[in-house]
Amino acid sequence: MMSKKKGAASVLLILSLWLAPYGEASMAPAVAVPVVSAENTAAPAESAVPLDARASLDKAFDQLAEVKNGTYESSLVVTTPLGSANLESDISFILEPYTRAKGKMAFGFALPGAPEFQRDLAYYIRETEQATAFYCRLGHGEWEKSVTARQPHDKKVNEFWAAAFHNGFMDFAKDVQFGVKDGAMQTYLVTVDGKALGRLYLENEHPRLSDPEWQKTLDSILRSVPDFTYTVTIDEEKKTLTDFHANLTEPVRKAGLIYLKRSDMSREDKDKYRKVLSESTVELSLKGRDFNELEDVQVPAEVLANARDIKAGPGVLNTAPAGKHDVAK
Repeated sequence: MMSKKKGAASVLLILSLWLAPYGEASMAPAVAVPVVSAENTAAPAESAVPLDARASLDKAFDQLAEVKNGTYESSLVVTTPLGSANLESDISFILEPYTRAKGKMAFGFALPGAPEFQRDLAYYIRETEQATAFYCRLGHGEWEKSVTARQPHDKKVNEFWAAAFHNGFMDFAKDVQFGVKDGAMQTYLVTVDGKALGRLYLENEHPRLSDPEWQKTLDSILRSVPDFTYTVTIDEEKKTLTDFHANLTEPVRKAGLIYLKRSDMSREDKDKYRKVLSESTVELSLKGRDFNELEDVQVPAEVLANARDIKAGPGVLNTAPAGKHDVAK
C-alpha cells in the first residue's frame, strides 16, 4: 500500500523518473535565521531572507498536502527520423484504505507513408492487504482479470519510495532554478545528477536479469546515466504538485548507444541506428487535478461478473470466475 502522506505526488514522480530511486538525505542548504539578542523582548520575526531555488523547492516538497485521491494525465512522446510514437494515459485513484484506480491508455505510432496505428486499453485496479486485482480490456475486446498475491517485498519498495519522496527528491538535484510564477503556481527547473541517480539505483533497486549479457548491458547503462532536466510546478496555495515535464532524450540516447556498442550488429547497422538516436527525442509530461475531490472508484459490476481470469505469474491467487472467490474486493 502506498504511503498515505503525499502518496499521489509520489506516484507522479515515480512514473516520471523511471530510473530513479532516490536517497534519503536532503541536500538543501540551511536557511539563515536571524539571531535575536537577549535584550530584544519582542517575539523573533520570521526570516526575511528569501529562500534560494533549491531550498524553496525542498520546502515545497516537504509541505505538500496529503493527497488521498485525484487524477493524473500523462503523455510520453518519442520522435525519430523513422517515425513517431506516443502514449497518452490518465488514471483516477483512491489511496485509502487500499488503492483503487481506473484509467485508460492510448498507444499510437506513425511511420512515413503509412496509416497511423493506435490501440486503446482500459483498466481498473483493486488492492487489498493480501492481493492486487487488475482488470483490463484492449480496444473493444473482452475484459480480463488477474489477481496477484502481494509479496513482502511490495511493502519494502513502497516504504523506500515514500521515504525518498518525503525527503524531497533533492539528493540528485545538481541544480535548481526558479521558473515562471503565475499566481500561486511556482515552476522550478531541475537538473538531475544522472551518475548519482544510476549509482543509487544500482545499490538499492538493482534488477537481476536471467541473461548475463543483458545484465552487463543494464549495469553499464546504470553506471552511465547522463544529467537531464525536468520542470515541476507547485500550487503554493493548495500545496499540491500539479505539473511535471521531463526531457528524457539524453538518458534514452545514452542507453541506446551503450546497447549498440555491446550488440553484435554489423558496423553499418550500428552507424545507421546511431544516426537515428542522435536525431530522436523523448519527452514525458504529467498533469494532476481533482485532488481530494473524488468520492470513490469502483470496478463496475458487469466487469466483475464477466472478466475472464488470466494468469499473472506465480503470485496468482484466484482462477475461479469473478465473484465466486474474489480476494481483492
